[in-house]
Amino acid sequence: MKIFKLFLSIIIIIALYFSNTGCSKKNFFSKNNLSFSVDTLVFDTVFTTIGSTTKSFKIYNPESKTVQIDEVELMGGENSPFRMNLDGLIGHNFSNIRIEGNDSLFVFVEVTLDINSQTLPMIVEDSIRFQTNGVDQYVKLAVWGQDMYFHYTNFQAEIFDFNEGVWPNDKPHVIYGAAIVDSAKSLTIPEDTKVYLHKNSIFYIYKSQLNITGTKDKPVVFQGDRLEQDYQEVTGQYYGIYFREALPSIIDYALIKNGTSGVHLYSEDPTNTGYTLTMTNTIIQNQARYGVFIYSGAKVKAENCIISKNGTHALLVLEGGDFNFNHCDLLGYGSSQNPAV
Repeated sequence: MKIFKLFLSIIIIIALYFSNTGCSKKNFFSKNNLSFSVDTLVFDTVFTTIGSTTKSFKIYNPESKTVQIDEVELMGGENSPFRMNLDGLIGHNFSNIRIEGNDSLFVFVEVTLDINSQTLPMIVEDSIRFQTNGVDQYVKLAVWGQDMYFHYTNFQAEIFDFNEGVWPNDKPHVIYGAAIVDSAKSLTIPEDTKVYLHKNSIFYIYKSQLNITGTKDKPVVFQGDRLEQDYQEVTGQYYGIYFREALPSIIDYALIKNGTSGVHLYSEDPTNTGYTLTMTNTIIQNQARYGVFIYSGAKVKAENCIISKNGTHALLVLEGGDFNFNHCDLLGYGSSQNPAV
C-alpha cells in the first residue's frame, strides 16, 4: 500500500510539472519586439532590366529570451520588383521565425526594375513587415531607377550591336559585351552622354570613325555600370575604348575612368595620312593597366589632357606608333609605381 501511494505521488508530481510547463510555455518567449540595423534600405541607381547588387540588413533580438516573429511579409508580394532572402529562405512571406536571445538574422534584398520608357530617374519603394507579439514593424525599401539605351553583343552567338549616326543623350547608354562601330561607319556621341559598360565589355571601333564631342560643362562620361559608392574607385570594371585600324577619330571633353585600358589603338586605316585619334580636354584615370595604349602604327595627337592614376603606365607604345602630346599631364602614381611612359 505504501509503495502504491508513493508511485501515485510520483505520477501526480510529474503530471503537475508537465501541466505547469505547458501552461507557461509562452513564458520562454520574449514579450518585446525587434530592432534593425537600418530603418530604410536604399539602393543606388539601378538600370531597368538589369538586376541590382545584393544588399542586406540585420534583425536583432536584444533580449535574453528567444523571440518569435509571427510573420514576415514583403508588402508588394509577387508584384514587387524586390526579392527577399531571410537567412537562406527565399520568398515573399514567412511565419514563425525564431531568433534566439541576443542573436540576429540577416535579410538579403535584390531588385530588378521593368522598362518604363521615361528619360528621368524614378524612385520605387516597398517595405518588409515584421509582426511580433501583435506589433507590426517595417523596414522600408527604396531604389532609384533609370531607363537606358541597351547595347548587347554576344560574339559566340553572333549577336552584334552595330552603331552609326548620333547617339541620343536623353538617357544613359549601357553596354553588355560590346557596342560596335563597323567598317566605314561613323558614330557621334554628343555632350552630356553617359556611357556605362558592364564587366569585360568593350567599345569597339573597327575600321570606322568615332567622334566624342563633349563640352567643358557637359563632358561625355565612360565608366562601369556598378554605380554603388563602393565601386566609384574600382579599376578594371570594363575593358575600354578599342580602335582597330580606325579612320580619323576625335575625343573632346571626355572622362574615361575605372576601366582596364582607357583608350587602346591598334594600327590604323592605310588610307589615313593624319592622326588616328585626336584627343583634347580629356581625363583618363584609374585604369587597371594603361591610360593610352598605342600599338603597331597608330598615331595619336593629344592636347590639354590628364592621364593619371593608372595601374601600369599612363602611356604605352609598342611595335611602332606616333604620338604628339602637348600641354598634357601623364602621371605615373599608380598602385604599381611604374613609369608614367
